[in-house]
Amino acid sequence: MSKKTFGLAVAMMLCLTVSFAQAQRGGKPGGKEGNKQGRGEPSGKPPGGNWSESKQQSQNGQKEAGAAGAEKNKQSQPSGGERAAASNRNEPKSSGADGAAARAAAANRNAPKASGAEGAAFGAAAANRRGPQASEAEGAAAGYAVVGRSFDRPDLYGQAWRGSNPNSWSGAGWAASTAWTPTAWNAVAGLCGYGNNTPLSFDYGSNVTCLNGKVVQDGNEIGTAEEFSQQASDLANEGADAQTQPEEKWLPLGVFAMVQNEQQHPHLILQIAINEKGALRGNYTDTVTDNTLPIQGGADQKTQRAAWTVGTNANTVLEAGLSNLTQGHAPALLHKNGKTERWNLVRLSQPE
Repeated sequence: MSKKTFGLAVAMMLCLTVSFAQAQRGGKPGGKEGNKQGRGEPSGKPPGGNWSESKQQSQNGQKEAGAAGAEKNKQSQPSGGERAAASNRNEPKSSGADGAAARAAAANRNAPKASGAEGAAFGAAAANRRGPQASEAEGAAAGYAVVGRSFDRPDLYGQAWRGSNPNSWSGAGWAASTAWTPTAWNAVAGLCGYGNNTPLSFDYGSNVTCLNGKVVQDGNEIGTAEEFSQQASDLANEGADAQTQPEEKWLPLGVFAMVQNEQQHPHLILQIAINEKGALRGNYTDTVTDNTLPIQGGADQKTQRAAWTVGTNANTVLEAGLSNLTQGHAPALLHKNGKTERWNLVRLSQPE
């Protein structure tokens, strides 16, 4: 074999070796980008915004993936009860109660002993596995019910309270408890001239999301995150500028606690009402400082978005779906200084 032929053969073998190595690594391209993808790291920027679908994509994606892996491993390991069941399958079969007792005794001999509390917890967990599982929405509703029960300011927005807060807002002719009275969607739609319009839900982070700087509602892209925030600001300002008459009719949307999760004690309180033009008015009360500021904003007839500001601060805008405000819990967004945060408005009943 000539030197030239030998050199060509060596070069071909090297090429084959490199190609095989790439295939073993998943066929990823070389360079920095290929190394990132080979490690499972995302290429490009993760979606921005605090109200994006963070369960699917977030800046902490790798941490979530690690946690998911740990959870998967945990689930793949048999529990004590499952190991006991496996042990029972290997035990000789007996009939009737004697067989059940023998198998239980054998399982107990092989299992670590639990304390009384641990045993009760295990029994509850086993019962939960056998029973119907509550949905995430049902769990959240139960948590927000606790928020409502922990509120203890029955004096808010009543006659005596309005006397002590002369700059607060109130509808003409309202009784002491009117501010707390929720109004159904049909009544709101009828007052505002929405006719038989189907109520549109705004569940931020679920059917309304911000991914890669784009806002998507029910699968349809409706603009950039900046445009979406600006629309809320414009809507709030237009509603604030709307002329209202002291004697006109206002429907109460109710009183809400503004919280970020169901563990938060309610001390930021919103009382909101709407008129036939879709203007929003009400009060924002910080029960810690006992400070109250007026609310002003508006609702859009076409999109059914509601947005408002508090006091003289026009740079901070809150928004929620108008139909959501007729329900027990309304997801909300807070737009402030170019950032958007998710909050929750939990309907409060007037305490006894």
